[in-house]
Amino acid sequence: LQSRHPDVLFLGQQTGLDLSRTYACADAFLFPSRSETFGNVVLEALASGLPVVAYDQAAAGTFVRDGVTGYLAPSDQRNGFQQAVSKLLNANASLDREYARLSVTRLRPIDVARRFAEILRSLRGGESMAA
Repeated sequence: LQSRHPDVLFLGQQTGLDLSRTYACADAFLFPSRSETFGNVVLEALASGLPVVAYDQAAAGTFVRDGVTGYLAPSDQRNGFQQAVSKLLNANASLDREYARLSVTRLRPIDVARRFAEILRSLRGGESMAA
């Protein structure tokens, strides 16, 4: 990919202050994973006001508003992710970066944990779970 796209920066793994600076300098966040279970990086990107392109599943499917804070690709479409990136390139200026940032500021770890517990209970058929 690097040789085919010399104008794109491939930074590798980032952590801490370097990660914050990277988000702050980025134009968009592309997340082509189909196996991520929660996707904290999606929340970090949204919190930084970045439009996100991802598959419509897990955290991205829950928190990215298609056409508002980014674009979601159906995971069953062969070229879905590429089409979502094309949409982003054509409409980047019309996406609401401030809404993206604000959409995740209301999230609190305890609320996420409670929601996760609700999902687990529903999967067990409503049985109460031991504390």
